[in-house]
Formats: sequence, structure tokens, C-alpha cells
Amino acid sequence: MNTNLLLWLALLAITGLALVLYLPRKFSGPLTSHERRTAHRGLRHLSLLLTLSTPLATVLGLALLVPPPVVLEVRSPFAASDSTLPPLDRPLLAYLSWRMSTRPWTESALCHASDSAHHDDRALAEAIVTAAHAGFPECRQDQSFNNFDARQYRSVELSLVELAARAYALTEVELHTGPRLRDPDPWDVMAGTLEQRGITVHRFNNFAATSTEEIVRLSRARNVDAAAGRLDVLALVRGSACTQFTGRVHAEGREVASCTLQARECKELAGTDQRVLWMTARCGPFTASDTQELTLTAGTGETRLVRPGPIPVSGERLGEYLAAANGPTNLFDAEIRSQDLLPVVAADNADISLAFNMHNIIVQGGASIHEHCSPPSLDQGPFSWSGMVQPPIQVRGDAITINVGRGVFDPQSTEYDPTAFYAALSTITWAANSLKAGQCLKLAEPRPPASPTPAHPVLTASQLDEAAAALGRPRETAGLVLLALAILSLALGLRRSVL
Repeated sequence: MNTNLLLWLALLAITGLALVLYLPRKFSGPLTSHERRTAHRGLRHLSLLLTLSTPLATVLGLALLVPPPVVLEVRSPFAASDSTLPPLDRPLLAYLSWRMSTRPWTESALCHASDSAHHDDRALAEAIVTAAHAGFPECRQDQSFNNFDARQYRSVELSLVELAARAYALTEVELHTGPRLRDPDPWDVMAGTLEQRGITVHRFNNFAATSTEEIVRLSRARNVDAAAGRLDVLALVRGSACTQFTGRVHAEGREVASCTLQARECKELAGTDQRVLWMTARCGPFTASDTQELTLTAGTGETRLVRPGPIPVSGERLGEYLAAANGPTNLFDAEIRSQDLLPVVAADNADISLAFNMHNIIVQGGASIHEHCSPPSLDQGPFSWSGMVQPPIQVRGDAITINVGRGVFDPQSTEYDPTAFYAALSTITWAANSLKAGQCLKLAEPRPPASPTPAHPVLTASQLDEAAAALGRPRETAGLVLLALAILSLALGLRRSVL
């Protein structure tokens, strides 16, 4: 049985017993002879206080040990601050609950995180636990949370909602979180998990930026000049088009560079609240391995950063095969990128070469793979071995052998099969990526072209337990002190009755 339910049952039972046993006008109650003599001498108030100290301390102590009912409000700076709520279908217990907001908690946690050199998920989680131990004090630094982007802010908010659900008895949650950025949005997932716990959730998407100029969404970011750190990105901009915006580049949740974004053509358009613009982002120098996901964030927008270019590979008729696979829409390369691989391009005298034989294909060059390499199952996506038997793959140093005959690529051959043609070409792409990285790469699950790392709760299970315990420790300490006083009062009463 749930521990909180047991505490509530104990509180209700003891409160009922206290009303029955300690109601002087209807029941004599467990009054001792000493208490009766005290009452007859005119010290009625002292007698009543001594009599009721035990039940009152017991009831109040248990009430403090029980997680209080709370209506939680999540009001992000990306949502309207003066919005009027429509009539809501609220549960009855919500009218009897305390009202709390995560806004000061979030700013307190980010204030602690600003002291960290890295603003990754681990630093955010540690900052939340530290702030919870301190009771989420008010941030003394002047808006230090402005040093974090929207995704980091939302990750902390999501973590604090989960923390509040663990520390309190949530009866209702109001989510004022601004626009939906993806489908499903992280707040949609959080709302679903809360509703599964029997908590009423209200979601409000009223968007109001913190300033008159804001980037709402980003899409199609690509690296134009890697040496100069210049990117091109398509942005949905609210407000003035001539404003310079601040952005950040992330690699697997870790910030690696800061950027400034500005429209290619600065033209003020009167009467237009939002418009889609091509913007140029200039970022500081950063390093990231070829296997790391890169994400560009600015305002409330986030998008994946397309790599600088494909991997050059030399091989007979390779260009023809790639052209046939991509067609006019480049769907093959898009699917390869969705699996966190770089597409290949045919080039003469490249570091990586491709040799077609009658019974196998050899991809050779690049960086030698010294560690043991167990090739992954290349059965993800439409251009894979899904539904077919994947051929054996041997990895020896700087050479990867794929046991597929050349006939798979020749439409005139009896071995030709369009599905196997695409699967063999994607296997060659995986081999080229592995040799370029010098390690046996694993394929990522194909994902939509939005941000690969959306906002998400960052607390582990142990950190969540630690923070929840720290959040409830002052209340539980006071409850235990009151219970100790109740036991002491009861002991003194029994001693007086014996004497």
C-alpha cells in the first residue's frame, strides 16, 4: 500500500479519535485527578492546554508528515504573464490545496548552475539537487538564468515538475509553457505521465515572448564556412527582422559555442508580426567528433546542424550508383543523415577507396580500427537489410569487407535486386563512416529532422529521491518534533496520574 495513503489514513483516524476522546462538554475524556484538581482551583485554561496538548501535537505532527496537497503552476518566460484563465473543470481537492509555482525554483536552480563551467545535463541536475538542499533560495545574481537557452530552461522545468510530483500530493498542474515546438512536445509527454497518475493537467499555449523580438523556430541549419564558423539557418522570427539574436551550438547536450544570428537581408516589414527569414549565424570556434550530434538553438527554436560535407570515396562507377540511389530528391542521403552518418560522394584519389569483386566489396583507407569491431545490425530504415539476411562483414584494421557480389549493383545481372542495391550502398556508407572515425560505429534510430535532443527531465532516480527528501525535510522535521512533544506530554500525564 502507498506510504502516503497510510499516513493520510493514520491522520484521519487519530483526528477522529481526538475529537471523540477530548471533547470535554460531551465526554469526560482521559482526565487525571491532578488535571481535575487543577480545573477546580480555577486554572481551567491551563488544565485545558495540558489536556489538549497531546492530541493537538499528534494531529499537527502527522499533518506535517503527510505530503500536502498542492496546485502546481508552471509559468515559463516564453508564455504570457498576464493571461486570464478560462473557466476550468477543477477537482474539488484543488480548491483546498496550496498553490505553488516552479518559476522561483527554476531560476534558483539555474543560478546555482551558472557557477558551473559546463551547462550540460549533468551540471543542471547537480544544480537542482544543490538548490533543493538549500530550499531553493532566491537568486541573488542579476538574472543569471538568461545565460541559458530555452531548451535548458525547459529541461529544468520538466525536472522540477517531476520533483514536485514526488515531494507533494499534486491535485492539479497548470502548464503555461508557450508554443509547441515539436510533435510530440516534451510538455505533451509530461502531461500524459501526470494524467496517468490521476493528476488533472491544464495546458495553455498562449505565447508571449520576453521581448518584442524573438526567434520562435529554426529549421535547415547548415555549415557554410566551417573555418569561419558561419552557418545558414531558416528561422521564424517574431518582431523586427533587423535584430541580432544570440544562439548556441550544443554537442550531445553540452554547449560548445555561442553564436550571433542576423538576417541576410535586413528589411523592416510593417504590419508583420512573424516572418520566415534566412539568417546567418556566426559562431565561435568549437570541436566535435564526427559521431556527435550538433544542435543549434536560439530563442525558443532548435534544429539539427547539418555536417559540413559528405565523405569522399573513390571507386569505379560509385558516382553512378549514388546518383541512382538519390534521384532528384536526395532521399537516400537524407536517410543516411537521420541515422547520424555522413553520406559519401564519389571522388578521385580519396583517402577511402572502394573495390568491387565478384563475391565481396572491400572498403579500405581512412583511420585504422584497432579495437574489436562487431558490425551492428544494419536493418533500420527503408534503405536497409530489413526483411533480408544481412551479409557477413569483416573488419580488419583499415579494411572492411562486405560479402556482397558486384552483381547486386548491375541491373543486367540475375543477382540484382533494388532493395539489396540500396541496402548494400547504405552498408558501404556505414563502412566509410567507420573508417573515417576510426571506430566501429553504431547506427542511431532514424529521427525527424528537428532537434535530436529535445528538452527532457535531467534528474536520475537517485537524484530525484535526494532532492525530494531535501525539499520535505524541514516540514518532516517539524512534524517529528511535534510527535515527540505529544509523546512527552502523554508521558507527563501518565506520571501525574500515577503520583
